[in-house]
Amino acid sequence: MKKFIIISIVLTIVLSGCRYKEGPMISLRSAYKRIEGYWQIIEFTSNGVDSLKYYNDSCGALAFIGNFVDGTSDKRYKIVFNYMQPNAIASNIKFNDKKDIMFIDFLTNQKHIIGPIGYGKSEWKILKLTNKQLKTSIYFNNLNYIILFKKTTL
Repeated sequence: MKKFIIISIVLTIVLSGCRYKEGPMISLRSAYKRIEGYWQIIEFTSNGVDSLKYYNDSCGALAFIGNFVDGTSDKRYKIVFNYMQPNAIASNIKFNDKKDIMFIDFLTNQKHIIGPIGYGKSEWKILKLTNKQLKTSIYFNNLNYIILFKKTTL
């Protein structure tokens, strides 16, 4: 009986595959729980060119991803760049069913900051999501952006 259970677990993991290209095979925390919190961008590249300095000059160091309660039963996620600053840039987030793509829709009347941040709608593919790291890939204006976030505290 033990062998059957072990084989079933292994087959389930192998057949279902890893949700994220670079993430852990399994996690006991939901994607929502792992993604919520304060994040610092530690890598920002555009077609392989390091653009972190340009990001930091434009957006500051801190981003927040969280569930904002608005009186409905729906989960309303937002990402806010330059969090807690007067010039914060906010976006609504929706996830696909597999929670491996974030549909980002920046709120109106905000200036375009850098690459896909602060401008319209885009799809952010989640490559890695752990309790401490979030890595995304965004194809925007014929460029591929890789953004690596590290979880932090205030």
